[in-house]
Amino acid sequence: VMNEAYPNNSGSGCGTQTTNEVCSRPSGNSVSGLCDMAGNVWEWTSLQVSTGARRNRGNCYHDAIQTMPQSFSGPTEDTQHPNQGFRCVRQPAPSCAAILAANPGANDGAYWIDPDGAGGDAPFEVYCDMTEDGGGWTHLLSAESESLYWGNQSANWNGTGNDAAVSSLVSSASDYHGPAYGALPTNEIKLCYRDQSNCHVFNHAQGISLQSFFTSNIAHTVYAIDTDDYPNTGNWSDVTNYISDLQVTYSPWPVRSNPPICYWMGINESVLGSAKIGFVLDANTPCNFSGFGTAPRFNDGGLGIGLWINPADGYTGTAGQARDQIGRVNLTDAWHVLGR
Repeated sequence: VMNEAYPNNSGSGCGTQTTNEVCSRPSGNSVSGLCDMAGNVWEWTSLQVSTGARRNRGNCYHDAIQTMPQSFSGPTEDTQHPNQGFRCVRQPAPSCAAILAANPGANDGAYWIDPDGAGGDAPFEVYCDMTEDGGGWTHLLSAESESLYWGNQSANWNGTGNDAAVSSLVSSASDYHGPAYGALPTNEIKLCYRDQSNCHVFNHAQGISLQSFFTSNIAHTVYAIDTDDYPNTGNWSDVTNYISDLQVTYSPWPVRSNPPICYWMGINESVLGSAKIGFVLDANTPCNFSGFGTAPRFNDGGLGIGLWINPADGYTGTAGQARDQIGRVNLTDAWHVLGR
């Protein structure tokens, strides 16, 4: 029950009722801490129902408790009444970046956003990274390294996600699939290992959600060489910077080794379906090589989340994966993906 001011609770007699200090009436405070949402004064809202008239909600101090809550149209914008107030409602920002732009110096934490900006989808709460890499990053997903949830062949890459916001990004995080994954348009995707300080940023500049890469079969390629499926692009320094940014110990096969090796790095290696986010390689050149009746894959090494790495070793089902020229790399902490 809200803390309410109605006739028997707002004055000593008929016609003497008046407004009361917020949260002062003894009807019982709500669990959420809201006061006087029914009673005290009618609340003038921003919803316009006719020319000059707006929707009022909540009833006032001289309305019977049996009628609460109610709504009616009025008053006009130039009319004043002692039993009229207004209700403050702030529309959630479309993203963590928009929140940071409006509030420089905002702290990391949970915030409400509404990506379509029009209330078409219900606003939802997300974790915002406001400090690293320029800040304004919205949390999209987390993956427990040995989980099947974000494995290469998982159907979850096509799903929208609805998990409630987390309070922080930590190395022991469980699988997380937030609504921003499918709802937030992004131009940058940040892949992090362990926490939000060990991250690499992919600037894809496409203005689409991360989910759209997988549902629409879109690839963002940063580095590719000798794949036969993607034009050669980027530099080997793109790969070494990626490894350095994630702050992991990883030794990729060198370029043009013997036998020749093909490489790809980016978001959604869509032709062969070998990588969701990260770096993959194969010792066969060209990389559409298909031998022994098996489908072609980049399957000899890689570093990232949702990779196809050496099916014979059983690495296809797990989320965070790494295999280099020595063998499987023991990276067991969580992975996180954010968008901006």
